[in-house]
Amino acid sequence: MTWAVYESATETGTFTQIYAGANTLGSSSHVWHSSPNVSIPVQAGMYYVFGAYWSSAPTTYNYGTSIASSHIATTWGEHVDGAYLNSASTLPTSTAFAAPNNTFPVRVHTGIDDDCGGQVAPSGNTLSLSGSIDATDPVWARPSQSCSSTPGIDHYYDVFAITNHTGADQTVDILAAWGGDGYLHVYDHPVDPTSVAGCLSGDDDDPTTATSGIYAEPIAAGQTLHIIASTFSANLAIGAYTIEISTN
Repeated sequence: MTWAVYESATETGTFTQIYAGANTLGSSSHVWHSSPNVSIPVQAGMYYVFGAYWSSAPTTYNYGTSIASSHIATTWGEHVDGAYLNSASTLPTSTAFAAPNNTFPVRVHTGIDDDCGGQVAPSGNTLSLSGSIDATDPVWARPSQSCSSTPGIDHYYDVFAITNHTGADQTVDILAAWGGDGYLHVYDHPVDPTSVAGCLSGDDDDPTTATSGIYAEPIAAGQTLHIIASTFSANLAIGAYTIEISTN
């Protein structure tokens, strides 16, 4: 299966391909299939098509309802319509898409890029972030504070990216104040919450369940790290929190 993302300044195109990647599906059954892990920035005001391409004759599933006059809101934009290419012999680098009165089921997992997360502050200064752990957030198998894997994909989480543009290597102290019993992790870039391979640090309570702290975390000049805010307990939305990232 080849997966592709297209971008356009208008809803009707022309759309330009900004990503294409392939993998081998683990099953031919009627189940959800996943693309390779990707990191694709999306820009405000632009339109995107998320697609899948194959050469064999499949059975596809769609919802036969027009949503052109009733856009579906997401946390980062709106789903405005379905899109397809009929009998394309190759995956085009640019194209216009037909817009049927159908929508095709697709899950898009998003993080927050370094513009929405933030830039590491100069030495002696602090970057402040805030968010809310809600029941609409994605879920993951939240690792332990030593970055060991744990069973169960059932903990809500948010992701922030921070980038060191100070021109020098730095260390940062990361302090979180939770609305409940929260959990804090730092991951290397690119982030993959489905794996503990990129987990660098973690903390549960510092010193109480309402706070977490990771200290003297190194971040090289130009490096991006990802801060993941999560929870101690599964399936628990703890609400608002703040994260302070102080540069030493």
